[in-house]
Amino acid sequence: MGRLTSGSYGYTLGRAVGIAAVDPDVDFTGKFEVQCKDQLFPATVSRRPFYDPKGERLRG
Repeated sequence: MGRLTSGSYGYTLGRAVGIAAVDPDVDFTGKFEVQCKDQLFPATVSRRPFYDPKGERLRG
């Protein structure tokens, strides 16, 4: 369905984050898991950036 291209710890978010290239036909409803070094981890999909450095989302 896709490939995790990078990942790291997001200090601003306080958790691990990753960027993936995902097939455009994938239905983003339901549960997702990411495989890393033969282990599966639960994942949340977001099409929007997690971090908003200018605070634009808060101001509307």
